[in-house]
Order: sequence, then structure tokens, then C-alpha cells
Amino acid sequence: MHVGVIGAGKVGLSIAHALQNAGVPTWVQSRRCSLALPPFVPSTIVLAVADADYEQQSQALVDWMGVDLAGVLVIHCSGRLTIDVLHACAHSGARTAAIHPFQTFASADASLVEAIGWGVECLDVDAVRCYEFVALFHGTPHRLPHSNLEAKLRYHAAAVAASNLLYASLSLARATANVAQLPASEFLVPIIRQTIANAHRSIEHNIPFGITGPLVRGDVEALRLQLHALPQELQSRYALLHLALLDAVAHTLPSETVQNIRDVLTVTQ
Repeated sequence: MHVGVIGAGKVGLSIAHALQNAGVPTWVQSRRCSLALPPFVPSTIVLAVADADYEQQSQALVDWMGVDLAGVLVIHCSGRLTIDVLHACAHSGARTAAIHPFQTFASADASLVEAIGWGVECLDVDAVRCYEFVALFHGTPHRLPHSNLEAKLRYHAAAVAASNLLYASLSLARATANVAQLPASEFLVPIIRQTIANAHRSIEHNIPFGITGPLVRGDVEALRLQLHALPQELQSRYALLHLALLDAVAHTLPSETVQNIRDVLTVTQ
């Protein structure tokens, strides 16, 4: 296999470096195809650009390589777009697929794409080639329905919930530690590390999360006091996150308690 990567951002470089580490001949281009043709015509081309640029980049790739795309597997790495954004490549004879690394990228790091899950959208005839690509990273492929935007959006929402939405809670924790005059690095890091370990164990074994605190105990008064002890600018975030948590644990509490908690938390909304 020979691979070309177009997109020298964090995702593109992480993929390229991992492929090079695995001994796969790989070239990397920036987000715009250069005027010169690449050193070799690859069997696989990975587009790792901004979501808004995929359709334009698909056409640019056709203009750049022309008939050389016939039989080439062109992959895009978006977690929320379907295979359809590569229609220009498909019309030029390329095989097309969407293969998304289920990962968060704060930097370009080959280790980030190793041994993770990958969402794969492709035609049946291209599945083996797509799975072989994922195997280069020792990854686990998960087949997504073809050209089903709703399914793709749900898939990507799971990634957003697993990573980005955690920062809503962690941002509030850091802000609250600051107003409580706690050294965040000493107090927050250990409890975050343990919480992640607990969550990992729960997901791995498909058991309930080990949630603790006043909400899961149904302690309405403790929640009320805690909420109003916070500066006003933090109360709304605290209440919103607790309302989301309440939805997750409401089945474990009496309905009257759930309503009383909801009443306390919606006062600030």
C-alpha cells in the first residue's frame, strides 16, 4: 500500500506519522494540492481537511491528478459528513470512503490513532480495502450505514459527548476551584483521574457509573445550598450540568424527589 495524505493539520499529520512509523510509503501535502504531482501515485489518498472544504478538495484532487484517480481509494476523515462529499472523486473513477478516527486531537501525535475505533462508511465492494487501512493502525473498524446522514451525526455526537462535553464540566470544576481558593493542579487532577478510571471500568464492563454526591442521594437541600453558594456567573452552568445528570439518574430516585431537584435547579434558568 502507498498512501498520500492531503491536510497537514493535527489529524492528517497524526495519520501520516503513524503510517510512516509502520513503514508505509506516505507523502503529505498541505490543504491545497501543489502544482507538482506527488512523488508516486498512491493506492490510497486520505483527505484530512476542514469539513467545509471536503467537496472543494474532492474536486481539486480530480483536477490535480485527473485520470490517475481511477481505482485509487480516496478517504475523508470527517466524523459527521457522509461519503457523498467525495462525489467528484467518485465520478472520476476513484473508490471512495469515509474513515474517521474516533479520537480527540489536541496535537499531531501518531500514538493518538493507534489501537482505537474507526467509523467506516463505504460500499460493500470497498470494505476489505477500508478494513486493511484501519488494520495499519491496529484499529477496530465499525461499519456505518452508507449515505445515512442521521446515522453519521449520531455516531459523531457520541464522540463529542465522550470528549468535548467533558470540558464543560471540567471548565466549571476549575472555575469553582478558583473561587474556593483551591490549588486546581493538586485537588482536581487526582479526582478527575479516578473518575475517568471509574468511568472506564463501567463502560468496559457495561455496568452503571459510580456516581456519588447530593444529586444521586436525592439531597435536595444540599444541592440548593451548594448552588447558591456559588458566584452568580457559575450558578447557571452548575444547574445545567446537574439537570443533565438528573436525566441520567432520575430512574433511581422517587418521582417527587426528581421534581423537587428540578425545581431547585431551574430557578436560575
